[in-house]
Amino acid sequence: MAEQDIIIGLHSIAEALKNPNRTHYRLIGTDEGMKELQRKHGLDPRRQDDLRAEFYKPDEFVKQTQELYRHLGVEYRRIPSGVMLLTSPYEIQNVNWLYDRCDKPGRLKLLILDQITDGHNAAAILRTASFFGCDAIVFAQKGSFGVTPSFSRIASGALEHVPLVQVVSLPKTLTQLAQKNISLVGFSEHAESAASNDGEEKIALVLGAEETGLSHAVERLLTRRVALHSFGAIKSLNVSVAAAIAMERCFPKE
Repeated sequence: MAEQDIIIGLHSIAEALKNPNRTHYRLIGTDEGMKELQRKHGLDPRRQDDLRAEFYKPDEFVKQTQELYRHLGVEYRRIPSGVMLLTSPYEIQNVNWLYDRCDKPGRLKLLILDQITDGHNAAAILRTASFFGCDAIVFAQKGSFGVTPSFSRIASGALEHVPLVQVVSLPKTLTQLAQKNISLVGFSEHAESAASNDGEEKIALVLGAEETGLSHAVERLLTRRVALHSFGAIKSLNVSVAAAIAMERCFPKE
């Protein structure tokens, strides 16, 4: 069998079905799960001409999906809502795609993830990035998170709208972005200035892992450093929450 993606979560399935760049193979679900997909997203599985829709009783649905997971070499976990989509693989972009995008005129909003390896955090960030109209999320190849069925579910459909770009070296990539006059704004607890947009039309927000922050090789390349200051007893934020605040404050407004 050719490489294929498993998409779970009603929102993620609905967005994937709308994506013209995907080729869909099987939509597998329980009667109730298929009805819920239709109720929430107006998608009638029986009227999808290019899609094979399969209806199963709950116990048989579990057996069918467990077998499919095993066949594809994916760890099985309970499938929420009782619906699963088998579709063509998601294409992660490379650095050449990124540079071509950066050379286009107009505003640019990038998010750079430095040492963020937790898939749940990365998926939550992707969902928020789509909300703020981010043009791409960039991350390093080494120690990267995987685009798993759970990742697609947590991203809630954003996987279909915000390109993921995997690069070999973040420092080398950031050096090239700086040469293209893109502002590199990093978030550090040691920064004095609060997060805000400084009139940048093209900006790359750089976020580090919660435990270690930004790597030295990345931090030394930043155009400027900003901080999110606490007004209460808790001094730190989950990185996905920090990313949402950072994008709201620093991305150029439309």
